[in-house]
Amino acid sequence: MNIKILDSSLIFRGIIDNPSSCIKTLIHGDMSKAYIVIGSSKNNADLLTKGSFFYIDDDKEHLFIITEDPENFDQNGKFKSVVAYDVFWIFKGRASNTGASALSYSSKSVEYVTKDLIDKAIISATDTDRQISYIETAANNDKGSTINATVNQTQLDTDIVSLLAIDGLGLYGEYDSTNKKIVVDVYEGDDRSVNNTDGNSPVIFDVKYNN
Repeated sequence: MNIKILDSSLIFRGIIDNPSSCIKTLIHGDMSKAYIVIGSSKNNADLLTKGSFFYIDDDKEHLFIITEDPENFDQNGKFKSVVAYDVFWIFKGRASNTGASALSYSSKSVEYVTKDLIDKAIISATDTDRQISYIETAANNDKGSTINATVNQTQLDTDIVSLLAIDGLGLYGEYDSTNKKIVVDVYEGDDRSVNNTDGNSPVIFDVKYNN
């Protein structure tokens, strides 16, 4: 196992081989989380700083951002621990619509509305302090139902989860190392919940296996 580290501009900076411990939790429809315990004397350990990114092995579909300063794991400072969330952490708490009037969508697909909200709230935000240049959305393929929607000054992460839940869609971001971007796309899961009792969630498999 190795940890590949990118700085806050998504430029590759180095690799940490064989960390003492690395655990990632991948949660459908929620914020995935990763924990790392690393010897502080390891090569490139100093690159694990707040605001930097990493992915594990070559899994560019699960890119994590370090959201708080690493802490010493023991009193002697020989080890440090790192807490990180998947890149969609940046959607959390962000307003979907900062305008005075509501955003209205008529006969648009779930995918279209989701990506348009991401564009307005992050990529092309009118308040330039809120723009995040490394986020990009993939081309729209009109996945999901055709809906009418009105979005007031609500929270982006909550709105996206609610929209995707209409059709059991998912959201993922893949690191584009050539253009230094995180490309966000919507995928259709494959519900394999045959004989699941009522009330249980669908079983959604990983997008990389096309299911």
